[in-house]
Amino acid sequence: MIKLIATDLDGTFLRADKTVSDFNHQAVRAAVDQGILFGIASGRPLETTLNMIDQWGMTKEIRFLIGMNGGVVYDTETKTADRNYLLDEKTIDAIMDHFKGQPVCFHIKIGVDRYSNYSTPATVKDALRYGEHEHLADLYELMKGKRVHKINIVCRQPEAMAQVMACADAFQDPGVVHFQTQPGMIEFVDVHVNKGMGLQRIADHFGIPMTETLAFGDASNDYALLEAAGLGVCMKNGDAACKRIADVVTPQTNEEDAVGHYIFDHVLNADA
Repeated sequence: MIKLIATDLDGTFLRADKTVSDFNHQAVRAAVDQGILFGIASGRPLETTLNMIDQWGMTKEIRFLIGMNGGVVYDTETKTADRNYLLDEKTIDAIMDHFKGQPVCFHIKIGVDRYSNYSTPATVKDALRYGEHEHLADLYELMKGKRVHKINIVCRQPEAMAQVMACADAFQDPGVVHFQTQPGMIEFVDVHVNKGMGLQRIADHFGIPMTETLAFGDASNDYALLEAAGLGVCMKNGDAACKRIADVVTPQTNEEDAVGHYIFDHVLNADA
């Protein structure tokens, strides 16, 4: 029996316009009414996710958050956050140095603020889609004396993404890992951080066995999440590796409310 559900956001629970469909919302409400704990597992900062939950009108349904790809877990009832495995100034500086000469820019997120070494009206508008406020900054100065959850590497030339990924693969530091989270974005985090670890921490927090957890995802930062969950479900629009890892691949895409359909058809009908 499923007692806890965690879902990725972009490409999974959200539609392309970053909204939650009425159908997905209804499915979550029905699951919560049956005593199932529902929450978000995202690469986004805790603060922006909380703001978006409020905009979606889902503060009553969402019981927990796994943010920063597992680096922070949050209990929405007690309003307590547990943060782990941050990257220090030296590590962030080394990553930025490694990408010098590549057609990229960098994002460092602190709360609802996105700090970047490249900013235009278009990138400011894009940040707002994610509930973030973009600031042009000297990231080396910004990082002095700080520790952060992650750094995003954003490819500014789509045709150069393979080159940028090869550069990322060549970065040598056993203390960090990287993965592609969007077609033009790579994220670096501490080697211990992943959504699967975050799910384990949340399950332990609520005293729920991992065998009774369900997770939805679609991309590389969801692999560990789907592997860790008792039941891992990948969207029809998910990447090939995610589909191989998952126990189930939905017949619908995120645009077709795959999460809602799976909850109604298999969780609430006890067929999962």
